[in-house]
Amino acid sequence: MSKRFLNWLILTIRTVALIPGKVNFTRLSRYGGRTAKTFASNFKTPVDWMKVNIGMALDCFGSSDDMAVAIDPLFISKSGSLTYGIGRFWSGVAQRVKRGLEIMAIGAISLSKHTCVMLGAVQSPNFRTLESERHMSMLGWYVALVRSKATELLSLTDILVADAFFSKYEFVNEVIGMGFRFVGRLRANSYLRYLAIPDSSAPCRRVVVCPVENGEPLLYFSTDTDMRPEKIIDFYRIRFQIEFGIRDAKQFTGLQSQQTWDRDRLDFAFNLSFTALNACKEVIRKDYPSLSLAQFKRLIFESYLKIIQKINHRLTQLAA
Repeated sequence: MSKRFLNWLILTIRTVALIPGKVNFTRLSRYGGRTAKTFASNFKTPVDWMKVNIGMALDCFGSSDDMAVAIDPLFISKSGSLTYGIGRFWSGVAQRVKRGLEIMAIGAISLSKHTCVMLGAVQSPNFRTLESERHMSMLGWYVALVRSKATELLSLTDILVADAFFSKYEFVNEVIGMGFRFVGRLRANSYLRYLAIPDSSAPCRRVVVCPVENGEPLLYFSTDTDMRPEKIIDFYRIRFQIEFGIRDAKQFTGLQSQQTWDRDRLDFAFNLSFTALNACKEVIRKDYPSLSLAQFKRLIFESYLKIIQKINHRLTQLAA
């Protein structure tokens, strides 16, 4: 990465943090002082986002043993017929299949810090592309994706957390082979068969079940048989911090407002949104701990407007 591009990248992250509302090439040009063509051209440049964000995660969490990597597929609303990866994907918000894009969000979570640092995003091909060109299912694609990032993720932690969709033999067995310890929740249709005790004289154990009214049992598990039950539940609960990171990226750093159909530019835009979010949270953590993300964004924008007003006032005085 050249120094010139690095300076431009810092400017772009700073501009994304400044912009209220949608983030696209037009608004980047308006607030960033570069042409929309410059931004569009530089969005084609590859960046090792995972390395950048892992550095921020280590700075935020330290080298503690209560970290885990969380993964979560995310639906992105998008129209157009030429957009790379456009297809029909499951939307958790709408609880139905919708036309748009899907990305796999990857984040680092911490039990002690109770927060998530977004590590990156990888766009999923649509089902037609997977079947015709790659000859794999969507679950197979998720396995291949984790394998491609395994070395970098294992340098951070060997605990991988995901929701009940990934609690399948094909996925869990593969990630164990990569060196991960998997924490998840069993699906509602899981069938558990208990092995009989061969010694009839062994002491019996009584299982007490306390059903919750109108509730269903939730079965959490870990492939690490030495992990304490409390920690399994804590890791799965803290997994929801990645959902909050996705929500904040949509609201404050333009995760869903990409002005492009190109594959490389889409990848750049998704990861830029997460990295800008991490940068904002890091500044808040160190310098403005009493502010929320919305208040911090408002502070940046109001400061920007005050500077512009002072410049305009001074120019008016000079012109007079």
